[in-house]
Amino acid sequence: MSGARAPGSSLVVHTRARDLLHWLVPHFAKFPREHRHTVTHHMAELVMGLHDALVSARHLAPPARAQALLDADVRLDQLRQYLQMAWRWRWLSNGQYEHVSGLTDELGR
Repeated sequence: MSGARAPGSSLVVHTRARDLLHWLVPHFAKFPREHRHTVTHHMAELVMGLHDALVSARHLAPPARAQALLDADVRLDQLRQYLQMAWRWRWLSNGQYEHVSGLTDELGR
């Protein structure tokens, strides 16, 4: 493990990112088949890239850590936009959208 991690840093963000992955990835299989290689694929890349950026940040020293965290934040915002579209297209129920929005909000904090 790299010594670049900030002393006393919390790994809660990594747990939240994994929670989002664990919830969202299985739901992608329920999205319309005709969009799995476009919209769904892009959303999967965003959520996995978000997770990867957070893992990378854990091993980096500033300012590279700040850049990795910024990358994660941008991906999270992009993912939120796609999730809102998925809800509007009725790929997610109201309850599912409320749940995944809570996951992304908590991760963003």
